[in-house]
Amino acid sequence: MVYSPVYSESPEQQSSESITSPKHSSQLAQSLALLDAVIEATADAIIVYSLDHYILKMNHRYCELMGIDKYEAYNHTPDAHLECLSRNCLNYNAFIERFNKFSNSPKVDTNFVLKFKNNCYYNLTNSPYTINGQLLGRVLALHDITIQKRTELDLIEREALYKDLSIRDNLTGIYNRRKLLLELKNCFEMPKPNKKTLSLIMFDLNDFKKINDTYGHGMGDFVLQRITESISACLRKKDIFGRWGGDEFVILLPDCDRIKAERTTLKIQSRLSNLGLPVTMPITCSFGISTTEEEKCPESLIHHADMAMYYVKHNKHK
Repeated sequence: MVYSPVYSESPEQQSSESITSPKHSSQLAQSLALLDAVIEATADAIIVYSLDHYILKMNHRYCELMGIDKYEAYNHTPDAHLECLSRNCLNYNAFIERFNKFSNSPKVDTNFVLKFKNNCYYNLTNSPYTINGQLLGRVLALHDITIQKRTELDLIEREALYKDLSIRDNLTGIYNRRKLLLELKNCFEMPKPNKKTLSLIMFDLNDFKKINDTYGHGMGDFVLQRITESISACLRKKDIFGRWGGDEFVILLPDCDRIKAERTTLKIQSRLSNLGLPVTMPITCSFGISTTEEEKCPESLIHHADMAMYYVKHNKHK
C-alpha cells in the first residue's frame, strides 16, 4: 500500500510553490491528520517517518508491537524507529541493508519478511510518502503473517523429517540400504578430476542367531543398537555408515585406500570386544573390503566386499 495523498493543483501551481510555503505546510498538516485516521483504522503496524528519519506518524498497533509510548516517541531522536526494530528483530542487519537502499527512492519495496524475537513474522511494505509529487518520507507497514509463516516452516520441517526417515534404518537410526546405494551411485557419477579412492567395508555379526535364540529378539535388537552406537563413535564425520539388512552393515569410507580401511576394521573389532553387553558370547564380526581402485561400478564394489566377507566367515568356522 502506498500512502501518498494526492491534491488537485495544476503542475504550474505545484512547481511554483516551495515545499516550505505556508500553503504546503497546511497541506502537510492536513495530510498527516488524514493519514493518522487511516493508519489507526488498519490492523497493520504502521509508522511514517521523514527523509531525515524523524517519526511523523505511527499507529497504536505499531507502538504495541515495539513496546513504545506513542506520544513520547515523537520527541525521540532521528532513527528512533530503527533502534526499536534493532531491539525486536532477529534479521535486523538484512533489513537495514534493504532499508538504506530504498531510503530516498520513489519506489515501493514489498515482500521483505521481518522475524521478531518473539517468533512472530511480519511482511514489510516500504512505501514513499509524497505530497504534490515531492518525496517527504517513507511509510513502513508491517502485516502479521505469523500463522502463514509458521505453517510454511512446519511443512518444511515435516518434509525434511520424512526425507530423513526415508533414508534411515528404523531400529538403529543409521542409514539404510537405499541411502547407501544412492551414495555409491553419486560416487561413481562424480567427474574424474574430483574422484578419490572410496573404500567399502561390509561386515556382519558372527553367530548373531544364537543371541536371538538364547536371549530373545529384544536383546538382539538391543545388541544391534549398541553396536551401531559404538561403531558410529569411531568413524569420521564424512564416513557413511548404514545397515544393509538383518545383522549386515556397510561403511563407505571416502578418500580412503585399502590399507586405511583395514585399520578401520581393526578399530571396530577392538571396540566390539569391549562393549560390556549382558550376553555371555563374544561379539565378533567378519569383514570384507573393496575399493574403487579395484572396482569400476557400484555392483562390483558391493559384490566383491560381500564375497570377501563370506570368505572370512567360512574360513573362520572351519
